[in-house]
Amino acid sequence: MSGIDATSLDVIKGFYDGIFQTTITVSGTKVAEVAKLIENIFRFVNISMDNEMAMPAASLGVNVWESFTPPQPIPSSRGFTPGRESAGTAYPSTNFLSWKIQLELGVPLRVELADDVNRRMPDYVVRRLVEAFDKRLIPL
Repeated sequence: MSGIDATSLDVIKGFYDGIFQTTITVSGTKVAEVAKLIENIFRFVNISMDNEMAMPAASLGVNVWESFTPPQPIPSSRGFTPGRESAGTAYPSTNFLSWKIQLELGVPLRVELADDVNRRMPDYVVRRLVEAFDKRLIPL
């Protein structure tokens, strides 16, 4: 967290210190916002990977939920954090950051692939539901 000056930082830190065991301060509001965006992008890309794996796993007859369960043998500096297949995600800040970096710096952030995967999930989930109902001869 940060503040716009030392006084505002003291106030906000005092507030959050009363709620959380650990609070972390950084040098400025831009650093705090970028830190938040990095965390959101990490989760966004992780969800995208889970969503991407869910589609071929189902086609191969593999329970993707079970595949997320075993401990992962290779330690990672960020740690393996399995998400859950979802019909969509709510991380608009990743798209905003990508747009802003492209606008300001002229270089892509390249999270669009993750966004593309996640945007396809609602259609995929609906197709799976329709197939499940069809197998049970239940008309929609």
